[in-house]
Amino acid sequence: MLYHTLPYFRGLNTIDRAEQRRLFILNLKRDDVYTLHCNGESAIVLISGSVLVREGLKEGSLWDRKSWRDEAPWCGHFPVGSNVVFTGVSDTTLMCLAINDIPMHFPKRIIAPQDLTDNCEKGDRQAGTIRSILDPVTGGGSIIVSERVSMPGNWGYPPENHAIDFWWQYNQFYPDNGFAIAYTGGRAYIVTQDTAYIAYGSDTCFVSAPGYWQYSLSIG
Repeated sequence: MLYHTLPYFRGLNTIDRAEQRRLFILNLKRDDVYTLHCNGESAIVLISGSVLVREGLKEGSLWDRKSWRDEAPWCGHFPVGSNVVFTGVSDTTLMCLAINDIPMHFPKRIIAPQDLTDNCEKGDRQAGTIRSILDPVTGGGSIIVSERVSMPGNWGYPPENHAIDFWWQYNQFYPDNGFAIAYTGGRAYIVTQDTAYIAYGSDTCFVSAPGYWQYSLSIG
């Protein structure tokens, strides 16, 4: 199923809910405030923009990502009981929030861009960058996060084998009128700006249209 993530309501948009998991897109304007109260496990990824992140009375830290084409993301992974305040600094800040309603205890993690490794795809019609952002094997919890930046007109390769039951894929394009074709579960979808789809335990691959960069954030 294909989901269109706009319009937003008070900066927050619910893409989908499946079992105990929920996926949201946060679109904060300058000085907008969003407070995350973790009743379960939560992971939040900065897609673009600048945001001040603060926990309790601690001094805040600035997360900044001017371009998903050229820069790696910030990511926060928070256990049950965490309270985190996000304040928009740039004119527009786009973030993705995944919540697992099952209470989980693990060490909080803040993953900075310099903590991540770019894995570059090279070859015939297969060019782009893959980043593994969050993995329960190394960080605890259960949420898995990765992202892929595909160059114009290239396949996302190799196909993503989703060993879990379902997997959300959120998409951005540059320029923002771009599109891609995604194949999953025996169906093909036209994927455009601010859309997401779910792969249910299947192999998934996609190709971006010539002239358009594609950003895909995968959360499972």
